[in-house]
Amino acid sequence: MYSASITPRAITGPTKDYKCDDGTNKTTFTASYITRVITQAAKDKADKDATARAIEILNTLPECTVSKTTQRNNDFCQPKDFKNHPDSHTGLHLHFPDCPHGPWLEFPLLTDGKIYSGNKPPGRENPARVVFQYTSKNTAKFCGAVTHSTATSKGQFVSCAS
Repeated sequence: MYSASITPRAITGPTKDYKCDDGTNKTTFTASYITRVITQAAKDKADKDATARAIEILNTLPECTVSKTTQRNNDFCQPKDFKNHPDSHTGLHLHFPDCPHGPWLEFPLLTDGKIYSGNKPPGRENPARVVFQYTSKNTAKFCGAVTHSTATSKGQFVSCAS
């Protein structure tokens, strides 16, 4: 099996921590943790892109499956496209001042401080996501943090506070 090992060239992470409200508690995700998550997500995206070119992988996260010619491998779980649906509280689209135009990618932020491996869906206990942009030059830029937990409609997100 082809195994890529690509290191992201440049990661621009947040400069402050983010608090995501789950309706009962607020979980704080530190800037350093979010940067580590973006770094891993960018690496996974780069590895997936390199592998896709080599063996034409067609599947995407969250199931983390790969083509029929390969076996399931968590190294190939990748961030998925972030669809900027209207904010469930305001009816407005989420605003990412540092990344006003997509495309955007999202990747789970875990409340236990670990990096999402793709072994299983992140679950209801991990509704927060980091939103970032990734370029083919293997760079990634933090755009924002969002959560499903206080959204009023399934599949929608609301912004986390910085």
